[in-house]
Amino acid sequence: MSSRYTDTPLLERTTSTGTNGSADAKPHRIRFRSKARSTTASLSSSIPSSTSSNGLVPKPRVHVNDDELCARAETVARAMDFRGLAGSNEPESRWVLKKSRGTFTTYGRRTDTTATATASRVKTRWTQQVLAAGEIRCHLQEVVHVLNTTSDFDHNAVMSGLYRKDFIYGAVVHVVPSDVVGDEPKLVELLTEEESTTTQVAVKTGTFVHSRMFAPNEQWCFLERAQHVRGVKPDPLESSGPAKLNSFTLTLSSLDDKELEAGKVNGHSRVNMLHGMNAGYLVEQIPGSKYVRVIFFGQFDGGVDKPGLASTSQMRARLQRLANGATRLPEVVRRRRFGAQTMADRAAFPAKNSYCICCTKSLHLLTRKHRCHLCGHYVCDRCWSVQEMETQNTRRITPVRVCTRCIEFVENGDYSAVKPSSLGNLEVKRDPVDNPPATKTLAHLLRRELRASSGARKDSVRTVIQYLVNQEAEVEQAKTERQAKAETEARSIRLTSDSTEQEYLDVLDRGALNVPEVPLYKCILANAAKRNYPITMPKTAVNGSVPDAPMPLDEKERLDAIARSRIMELEDASELDMLCSLAASQLGCNISIVTVVTADQMTVLGSNKEDLRRVSLPREHSFCQHTVMTSKPLLVPHPEADVRFQNINGRTAFDVRFYCGFPIVNDDNTVIGSFCCMDQKTHEMTQSQYSAMKRLASAAGQVVRSKNRNRFE
Repeated sequence: MSSRYTDTPLLERTTSTGTNGSADAKPHRIRFRSKARSTTASLSSSIPSSTSSNGLVPKPRVHVNDDELCARAETVARAMDFRGLAGSNEPESRWVLKKSRGTFTTYGRRTDTTATATASRVKTRWTQQVLAAGEIRCHLQEVVHVLNTTSDFDHNAVMSGLYRKDFIYGAVVHVVPSDVVGDEPKLVELLTEEESTTTQVAVKTGTFVHSRMFAPNEQWCFLERAQHVRGVKPDPLESSGPAKLNSFTLTLSSLDDKELEAGKVNGHSRVNMLHGMNAGYLVEQIPGSKYVRVIFFGQFDGGVDKPGLASTSQMRARLQRLANGATRLPEVVRRRRFGAQTMADRAAFPAKNSYCICCTKSLHLLTRKHRCHLCGHYVCDRCWSVQEMETQNTRRITPVRVCTRCIEFVENGDYSAVKPSSLGNLEVKRDPVDNPPATKTLAHLLRRELRASSGARKDSVRTVIQYLVNQEAEVEQAKTERQAKAETEARSIRLTSDSTEQEYLDVLDRGALNVPEVPLYKCILANAAKRNYPITMPKTAVNGSVPDAPMPLDEKERLDAIARSRIMELEDASELDMLCSLAASQLGCNISIVTVVTADQMTVLGSNKEDLRRVSLPREHSFCQHTVMTSKPLLVPHPEADVRFQNINGRTAFDVRFYCGFPIVNDDNTVIGSFCCMDQKTHEMTQSQYSAMKRLASAAGQVVRSKNRNRFE
């Protein structure tokens, strides 16, 4: 790779070597090591420390050490001045409008640079530059999740979205560890400090379809440097300068393909190498706005013509196509927003509306109408559009038909914390190898509470232990003879209100508290793939408008069961409060509640937060309105992005960004309420957490039924 930069308005010269290689040339600022000099160092930084099964050290993926990669990336980043893109006022240096696409506009220009080696010889070279600029209505973190990738799948998904059929495939060859770069936190994680900067360096490749007919395809090996600067609000008492904006910078610079061992096409007769090309993105959050400003800049230094390298015309065409790809960023951001939604299963329920839900047009038998994939209702022929939806599990882009009302709610969500890995079907994750089972963690929590509590709280802990220990084992959970024998011995002592504290501790130590582990294939979630009921959107998403509360098919039977149980008259619920404390600790959440959902409101019966007990919310403003729709647990990893929950008071009052709810059933298995956990940050649910929540929800239902029976006796 040529290490020479031209004297242009954007890139500063980093070397002054003459065209004839004279001895009076100035040295490099940062000297790039050759392949022969850096092979030894690269073995320690670019490959795993473990050896292969035959004892041989695997080949390095990159023949350049990490320190050198960081130095090169830093050099290119410092030379790329996005603030000076206006350049010179000379006519030959002005930007020429190329095309406009949506909110983005692309420009191009060609500048001549002159390098003098001796007094008798002058050689003129030219530089091709492209520019794309526009604004996107989104959070800056959404663009960060798109542009910054660390896996082959994410890299290929983004490149395919930006360059469509022009892109063939690519690879993430190597990611420099964060301790080498100098920033410990990961780039895509929001930091807690007021002001922070994180940097990530990676080596990637990309193969493109030929830009000229009958020409070979094109391959680019490049070094990528991503830097995220989280700004700080200015102090009104200090006026030391303007506030730093929340920004993200991505710089790309060409690498010699000989410096890469993997991730590239080895047959050079089929591909031409893209060379001498540098590009970059600058993304800034506009202060006081929901928009981000995106600037893409690319530059190619001409003058090099060697076999195996792309020609000058190919480089110019590829540079322009890279700029055109940047204009598709809004489309990639939008399709990921639709991937974060739970679409309606239109085969599970019929659409019954006789008027268009958007414009109220009458939908007669012969009227052309279509069903919205998101809300599930009929809309007229003018009130829908086809959108793209990206899902992680299917690994493809799916077209969906969405009405105008649903589109407004999708655009209104907060997607700053939605990562590509969370798009698509929800699933319970397998526990890490070193993760303790739910039985041990719950027993440890109960022992700690029993020893530390006193008075009424200690009585509540003892009662909860009775419910959990004396509760019958799950019939569906298969057990070996050894497990059954151990449980029989442990259950030989049945706890009562007269049992001593030491007897409670002994029972916990013997393993009498058993949480049956639910097999992973039985960890079923409601609406994991699609939603089996419609939602009715309000006319607009502004002013905190929320969809109407859905009604289950057995709503009448459910309300009758609540009335018969007289659960709303329950006053002493200290055992429910203790169960909520256990659930919050088990899932690592801040809030846990036990609720009952009536015809028009949701009431909190118990909680680990004293301020939430006996609090009521309108049914349409609660999470639990959707939990009682089925007998399966409901998991919502990003309610701030979901059109069902983004505006409800139950979410906005505490900035809830994670919800998990397990139904609470009556004696006849009718769902009357829910056992929930909520937090201000998103979580993944593991198999042990699912098993623990299922057991605790069953105990909560038993507590409610037992208290009601005791009141009537």
